[in-house]
Formats: sequence, C-alpha cells, structure tokens
Amino acid sequence: DVDVNLDETDVARIEMGMTVVVTVDAFPGLEVNGEVVEIAPTADVQSGVVLYPVTVRLDPTDLPLRSGMTVNVMFTLEERKDTLVVPFRAVETEGGQAYLTRVTASSTERVAVTMGLITDTQIEILSGIEEGDVITVYANPVQDTELMHNPMFSGGQ
Repeated sequence: DVDVNLDETDVARIEMGMTVVVTVDAFPGLEVNGEVVEIAPTADVQSGVVLYPVTVRLDPTDLPLRSGMTVNVMFTLEERKDTLVVPFRAVETEGGQAYLTRVTASSTERVAVTMGLITDTQIEILSGIEEGDVITVYANPVQDTELMHNPMFSGGQ
C-alpha cells in the first residue's frame, strides 16, 4: 500500500475505489495501477496545512518496491473522450474571454472560444473552433539580453 497526504481541497474530489496511476522514482518510465482503499475521516494539520491521509492499494507488480521509496500518485479526477484540445500556449485571454488564432486560406483570424477542462499542457475547447481547424501556437519571445545572460546559450559548454 501507498500512503499519501492530500490537501483538503483535493481530498474532496477523491472517492473510494477510484483508480490511480503510480510512478516510482527508482523505476523511471514504469507505471503501476492502484485503487483508493481508505480516506481518513479526520485531518492531520501540519504547519497550518490541513492534510488528509489517503491509502492506495497497488495492483500486483514484479517491481521490487521497498518502504520509503518516492512515488507519484496520479488521480484522474475527470476524463472526457472525443474532445477538441489545444496546447495551453495557443490560448490568449483578454477581459475574461479566451481566444485562439485560426489560420484561414489567406491570413489568420482571432476567434472567441469557450474553454473546458485545463491541464498543465492542454485546454479543452468546447466551442468556437471545429475539428480540422488550424490554429497558431505562440512561443514566448526571447529577449536579446536573455540570450547573453543565459548560460544555456553560452559557447563551448
């Protein structure tokens, strides 16, 4: 079993029997499935942070797991299939409205869109574009001064 502590805002979305995916730092690239088998009814308060202990039972595995290994537990809180998603960097917001830039036959056009679920890298688009539309993705511009002072770009290293 794996014991994790979840913030009170996160634990409210966790349910008994929920499936999870666990990765172990000692075994990069490998995943083990598991299931939430216990959610503590009372919280532990650590340095003013309210945390709830949650126990995850791992599916049988051949990995030589040991007590104390660092794991990452990923809970799937919501999943949608057959939706339109765009890279996070493609969306611009202005005055609370989200926009994408769609490529047309002769130029580009700014299109208001309605967003759905958001992850670290992608945003679900509920309306405003259709499957097959080509959109632009904005890169963060690099200033000349950043190039001069960023060791990643220094020569000979």
